[in-house]
Amino acid sequence: VTLTGPDGPIPITKSNNASFLVGLSALSSASTSTTTQSQPLDVVLVLDVSGSMDGTPLSETKQAAVKFVETVLGQSANTRISIVTYSDTASVVMQAENNIPELRKAVNSLESGGGTNLYTALEQAQSILDGRRADTKMIVVMSDGLPNNGPTENGTYTEPIIGLADQIKQDNILVY
Repeated sequence: VTLTGPDGPIPITKSNNASFLVGLSALSSASTSTTTQSQPLDVVLVLDVSGSMDGTPLSETKQAAVKFVETVLGQSANTRISIVTYSDTASVVMQAENNIPELRKAVNSLESGGGTNLYTALEQAQSILDGRRADTKMIVVMSDGLPNNGPTENGTYTEPIIGLADQIKQDNILVY
């Protein structure tokens, strides 16, 4: 993956077995980015709508998600975006869409409430992508913090999530 910043390209690389978490904050920018995407791409946006997202966090997540949709779909007609939201449970808001106004409408209708069950949302995203045939499949998570709901292992919610993310990666699905 390569991001383009004000000082030029910024490559982000990892080995096949490495796990890492990328945080992205894009509140405003005067710069533009371009990519070349000719191969089919399926993306699942996994959006945190838990109670802690109420107010500014959800507003900023909506702005970032809409900007992501507009940018990615503006680059390639071969892209399909699905939206999964999560709080106590996960919900599929939209599946395999490339209509920017419809995706924008879906994102802007989101409301917050409940706990933070990222595990269930990742399971739902994986299920969506398992049925897709795109050359590249990815899950992009937008959240304000750590899970507080879902399966636990050794007293923590994060270990099962890391295990699931590793399993998803074995299916050649990128997780951001």
